[in-house]
Amino acid sequence: MKLPIWVLFLFSILIISDHHLTTAQNDFWGTYCGDSGNYTDNSDYKRNLDDLLYSFTETNNGFGFYNSTSGDANAAALCRGDVDQETCRRCVDDATRRLRQVCPNQIEAAGWYDGCFLKYSNRSTDDIGIGFSVYGFNRNNVSDSGFEQWNQTVASLLGRLRREAGGGGDDRRKYASGNLTVAGSSTVYGTVQCTPDLTAAACDDCLAEATAEIRRFERSLGVRVYKTSCVLRYEDHVFFNSTWFPTAPPPSGNIACFRRFPTFFAAEETKTSKSSNIGIIVGAIAAAVVVIVAIIFLIFRRRQKRRQKGIAASNPRTSTTNTHSRMDVSPAVSGIQGQPLMRRCPGPIYAGPRAQPQFLIGLGYVTAQSMTGPTQGPGPLLPEFLVGFDESSPEGSKHERGDDDTGEMNSFSLSTIQVATNNFSIENKLGEGGFGPVYKGKLQDGKVIAVKRLSRNSGQGLVEFKTEVQLIIKLQHKNLVRLLGYCVKGSERLLIYEFMANNSLDTFLFDANKCKELDWAKRANIVSGIAKGLRYLHEDSRLKIIHRDMKASNILLDDEMNSKISDFGTARIFGGNQMEANTNRIVGTYGYMAPEYAMEGIFSTKSDVYSFGVLLLEIISGQRNNRFSYQNQPQNFLATAYRLWKEKKGEELIDGRLIENSSVAEALRWINIALLCVQEDPQDRPTMSTVVFMLEGQWSANLPTPSEPPLSFARFAAVSEHTTTSGDATASTSTDPTSSATLLAR
Repeated sequence: MKLPIWVLFLFSILIISDHHLTTAQNDFWGTYCGDSGNYTDNSDYKRNLDDLLYSFTETNNGFGFYNSTSGDANAAALCRGDVDQETCRRCVDDATRRLRQVCPNQIEAAGWYDGCFLKYSNRSTDDIGIGFSVYGFNRNNVSDSGFEQWNQTVASLLGRLRREAGGGGDDRRKYASGNLTVAGSSTVYGTVQCTPDLTAAACDDCLAEATAEIRRFERSLGVRVYKTSCVLRYEDHVFFNSTWFPTAPPPSGNIACFRRFPTFFAAEETKTSKSSNIGIIVGAIAAAVVVIVAIIFLIFRRRQKRRQKGIAASNPRTSTTNTHSRMDVSPAVSGIQGQPLMRRCPGPIYAGPRAQPQFLIGLGYVTAQSMTGPTQGPGPLLPEFLVGFDESSPEGSKHERGDDDTGEMNSFSLSTIQVATNNFSIENKLGEGGFGPVYKGKLQDGKVIAVKRLSRNSGQGLVEFKTEVQLIIKLQHKNLVRLLGYCVKGSERLLIYEFMANNSLDTFLFDANKCKELDWAKRANIVSGIAKGLRYLHEDSRLKIIHRDMKASNILLDDEMNSKISDFGTARIFGGNQMEANTNRIVGTYGYMAPEYAMEGIFSTKSDVYSFGVLLLEIISGQRNNRFSYQNQPQNFLATAYRLWKEKKGEELIDGRLIENSSVAEALRWINIALLCVQEDPQDRPTMSTVVFMLEGQWSANLPTPSEPPLSFARFAAVSEHTTTSGDATASTSTDPTSSATLLAR
């Protein structure tokens, strides 16, 4: 079947109008085009990003939050909390196109309209543009006489809204709006909002950063701050809809596939009535063009069917499949043919006989029936001419997934790893972990790897091995070590990680020569990375994960001395609102264990916080907790740290090699934070998001006063650190006969 020129001409007008209207609309308020790298046109990331953004507007949680993943591409979008569903959908749909134009090849990008923002990356979307902000402010200023009262009112309003968005209300929104009247004069109106995937603490952290940033515009009558996970705004006039409440969208099976229909949404507030009128006129013209094309096509289609019936009646041998043969298309759309289309549409597509892997999608060929329903004829208008693959056919499935995309971690053969590590030679050995040795290896493509070889007599059995694989597959953060694959062959179990050029933190921190390389700036960067990695595990990842073995040897350092948390063999996942768990199998390392865990088997995020506090004190002092000495005498590590801090002699705890190039005041603040982390009552210990907040100096008030540390495990002889398991596992033993563990009272 060949369409007349005049039909294709009208269709081309539609395409051209879509192009001009899309590119002519208002720009973003701000954009972030990341510098983490660019993708190429034939890369897997581009294909994954294309797939993700094509159907992205179907992922709405019903409250204006969109979040989806395809392969290594991750995207999230958030609409302003007072925006209705249709306006929200059009804003996000427009942002998916516009951001690709502004940041054409950047792997990581974010863009902000007034009504919504979008971000995407090849890592967790929570890590996009950390520290990046977009500002807007009202050029009218507060009078000098009313300045103090205005700022107090703004602070009170935003503080109240922060608490409402983070700690109260619906977790699916994390949005709050309201107003507060300045004494005897005007009113302040404000909104705050976080992406719903943030925890209450992380939401509050983000909004706290945004609140701190408005101070540079404190004389303005209106300020907005857009960050990659939260937004904040206040004005001296009403700018939000206080009466609209979102409703959940209808089931996807009843939604017509209109994603590629041109949208003409101007996301920013219109600045003049003239521009608003122009937008209405342009939209009306475009809609009229669509209606005209639809009517013409339906008339043509009806005539074509009649003609085909006449031909079939005169020639009984004519195959019915001829009516579904490939249609001639214009060059404007031929470049996007051959893509898998069925998966992207919630309604079935007019596909012709199922025996043919290729099918036609054209004007009017998409219906609003469910995917499981029979293939239908013409339905609601979709202005596309595309030939693609039916994903339900073998050919379509193969085209979509590829041969090696199984959704699972790479499995390496034992022979490959043996060659890479020179058959686990002693020269390739990097060190010994709690569950076995780690080797350096080099694959045939030149990639350097680290191979963790599970000891046959270690405490980590098949359960721990599977735990580590399953956990790390799901984790994506720059401060977590990346798992490349695994190998299981007979009794041999191997984990293949990215190689960390500088080994682990303990090899620098506790080495008399190498420790000189850890100046204050490097230690500060390492501490920040550890804290943010733990915060991600506890609060920001899709799973709440308790590491249970935080220690210096489990902190790896890359070639730029950035810290990455490793060794998840003992980690546990918490579900839902679970706060703590109890076990008779104690795993971890004495000296870093929280007392409630070591003695009662109770563990939680706060037991990890305790371990972090011990590690932070080690980084400050440059000494192991189990070999600590003060004034050439072995001492209890935590008790001595607390006593020195209490007596205002905290600087005596600081590594002497740091005194000259460090800020003593900052080091003393670190000691205070560490002592807060190792308090006896888990409830008194801060969360990791609060720890990050304190470490970054954003805690405006004085730090809380810590209570005296609890009973602690300490060693007073020169001993080797080892991981201990008890209960139903075999405990690892130290090679040093003087190794001992003693419970000491305060």
